[in-house]
Amino acid sequence: MKPDSFSIEILEARIAPANITAAVMGHTLKITGNDTANDITIRGAAGDAFDVICSTDTINNGGSGFATMTGITDISIKLLGGDDSVTFDNSPVAIHLKGGLKIDGGDGANTVTSTDLTVDKNLSITNGDAGMGTHKNFLTNLTVKGSVMINNGNGNTQTAFGINSPRSFSIYKNLSITNGTGQDGNSVSDENIGGNVTIKNGHGSSGGSAGQTSISRSNGTFQPVIKGNVSVSYIDGDSIADYLSDVDVFGNFTVNHGPGTFDIAIDGNSMPAAVHGNFTVSGAAFDEVHIGANFGSAGMIVGKNFSVTGSDSLSTFNKLQVGGNTKLTVSNTDTFTISNSIFTGTFTHTSGGGANSITIDDTKFEKAYTSMLGGGAVTFKLDTNTGTTLPTTFEGPVSIKSAGGGGSITFAGTSDNNQEVIVDSTFIIHTGGASITLTQNLSHELFPFGTFIEETT
Repeated sequence: MKPDSFSIEILEARIAPANITAAVMGHTLKITGNDTANDITIRGAAGDAFDVICSTDTINNGGSGFATMTGITDISIKLLGGDDSVTFDNSPVAIHLKGGLKIDGGDGANTVTSTDLTVDKNLSITNGDAGMGTHKNFLTNLTVKGSVMINNGNGNTQTAFGINSPRSFSIYKNLSITNGTGQDGNSVSDENIGGNVTIKNGHGSSGGSAGQTSISRSNGTFQPVIKGNVSVSYIDGDSIADYLSDVDVFGNFTVNHGPGTFDIAIDGNSMPAAVHGNFTVSGAAFDEVHIGANFGSAGMIVGKNFSVTGSDSLSTFNKLQVGGNTKLTVSNTDTFTISNSIFTGTFTHTSGGGANSITIDDTKFEKAYTSMLGGGAVTFKLDTNTGTTLPTTFEGPVSIKSAGGGGSITFAGTSDNNQEVIVDSTFIIHTGGASITLTQNLSHELFPFGTFIEETT
């Protein structure tokens, strides 16, 4: 018996339209994308309802829109591959989530944009590998009553918190940003933080750029407050510039630049930047630290200890007030200028074998001052700038130690009456056997307790 013959009909090829899904499960709106570039906008409606609009794909195999019923408290978005974009619109009404917001962008160069967004619990953004693109997170007028966590994979990043009105906006708990390999731009402007700020940058870009971090007041009326600690770190790469401007930090402020070069500027416009705890900046390469020299020249107040460590240093400290001890450690060449500052604790400066150039004007040291210099040449100037208004005062003992490098020490200028040095304790110069030229201007020096400048080998 022969089997029945059969034939296969070849159907014409059809390409199914790209599709994303949106569904409500309990009080959570869940959106799942696909491996193409999804462009999604979420808009608020009355009574905790939301409209989802997709300009690139169909939703639930239908049209380009999806509307929820009322009672949505949480949103969860998973977008898989592709260069995806999610926008939280403030029209017709600003979005206010009573729960949390979770966005997983997957691989691809992803963008999250929000304006006037309020989240009562936590907000998290997670991105995979951006490839040759850039992950972007632009969050304007953001209020989160929990914590904000942003985790970016490899690729360049741009993360910015800002405002477009003079109002104050806040993250009630912690803010953390973690970036992978690439050039990272982190900006936290006009945002109050109720806990800690932790920014971890990965390896620099293929061109060696680490990027930059800025924490500032830009458009707001009030000085932003960070109630916890601030920690910024880079694995490697050279920093473009870091900024702390017009911000009040209740805890410690720590920046670690790894082996890359770095530049950090700290200042205030109408009032000084403030760190109530310890201030610590470190790196293994050339560094520039400028305080009170970039914006409104209001300077900075540090409640506890102040520490800067680098290989070669170029620093400017203007209107710096330190409540604890100060420690500057440089392994090679060091150049720093101090003016209009007050150091309440001990001041210790250590340099390596490179040249040293130190200029101090209109500054008070309330405890011991120590400079331990390497074998390089030294140029030391005390209150020599013209037009200054206050003397430089050493209330504790002064010790300048050279490891054998020659140079010069100038003790007060003579151009105006305000060029003056006051020494309330001992002042000892250890030459290390090198030739150090001491220039004194006796009419501009004051030793109230009968001490004098001593030179030893």
